[in-house]
Amino acid sequence: MNIYKHKYIKYKKKYINQKKLMGGAQLANKPVVLTPQYNEGELWFYNSTTGNKNNSEKCKSFSYLGHLGISFDKTDLLNENKKIYAFGPKRDYGKDEICVPGDIKDDVNMFRKFYKECNQPLYKINIKYDKAKATKFMEYVEKKPEFTYSDPFTGTKEFYKNFESKEKFNNCITFITHNIVPIIDVGDGIKIEHKLNTDFGFPTHIPGGWISQFVEIYKDYAEVYREN
Repeated sequence: MNIYKHKYIKYKKKYINQKKLMGGAQLANKPVVLTPQYNEGELWFYNSTTGNKNNSEKCKSFSYLGHLGISFDKTDLLNENKKIYAFGPKRDYGKDEICVPGDIKDDVNMFRKFYKECNQPLYKINIKYDKAKATKFMEYVEKKPEFTYSDPFTGTKEFYKNFESKEKFNNCITFITHNIVPIIDVGDGIKIEHKLNTDFGFPTHIPGGWISQFVEIYKDYAEVYREN
């Protein structure tokens, strides 16, 4: 077994056990006080389809490795004006590469495609977001500055070494959580954050860029999308 896959499985089991002992998803969050500087939006995300035998043949023909995006409004997914912005790679990894150029784009059609073709949940979390951070984010969308995309499996130590960066070694989860710092819209709000963990001899985080762990933690605050 690949050493990093082995570490991930150990890490996942350990975290899930902690989560059960300490009372659920509250482990990874802190209440925050909301002010008028915030607007309402949504996080959209789905888990990897790899190994799901219940998916349709049409869904299996795509390599869905899990994804997360942000919408700065609350219109329905199938509304023609809906936009869901997500960070992803501009191209595939080359041999021995641990990062590639990254880009932000409107991925709403990817989320619609997943919803229509795959037999597993598409999650939506109602959030609050800072207006100033959203304005800066949209400047990135328009001006296309240089970013690098990576993931915890490919980037390994370098991914975590650069974990706090807003520009380097991000994936779809970390780019949005670092640049927007979304707040789950429940009462006074719950800040989405990554908890530092050093169990494997180098800094890692929970959920730390793993889509499966993001789903495991934050699905407790989400609804499964159904067409209106």
